[in-house]
Amino acid sequence: MDEDEQELLGEIDTDPVAQASETIALLAIRERRMLHRIKKLTEGLSETQRRELQQLRTIKEAIPVHDERTGKMKTVVSTRDELVVAEIEEKTVSTVERILQTEEGLTRVQAQKLKAIKLLYEISSPEQQARVDKLRGEARKLGINEIKEPLRIEIDYGDGDADEEGGQP
Repeated sequence: MDEDEQELLGEIDTDPVAQASETIALLAIRERRMLHRIKKLTEGLSETQRRELQQLRTIKEAIPVHDERTGKMKTVVSTRDELVVAEIEEKTVSTVERILQTEEGLTRVQAQKLKAIKLLYEISSPEQQARVDKLRGEARKLGINEIKEPLRIEIDYGDGDADEEGGQP
């Protein structure tokens, strides 16, 4: 790994909740971009694709050279390789076809986002339940009754019969 990658590695948050949250945010941005692209396409902007085929070809050139012995000009043929455009193709992609392709991609992104949200919920739920259980344990230690039961009071008058208040008559 180079220095940038090592530095990036140290900055990566490996907490599953943070990773899931970041994934959801990135997918939401991607989803927004795709929706924007679909909007542009429906507003009538067409996309033109250009394909250019280049080939390496040997080109012969006639070069006039002065011959020192005879004193006359001679023509020498020289060859060199050059990249030449052999074919250019421009194609306008159907707007409807492009919208359908983008919508299919959007559906895949939304499915990934939904999975990430579900994962975040599944990761967070045990943590939330652990917090609730911890709070309940602390409440029990403090003597706080979280279960709402009817209060029963018995009054003993000393005659052997107990009278109940708050219960049933």
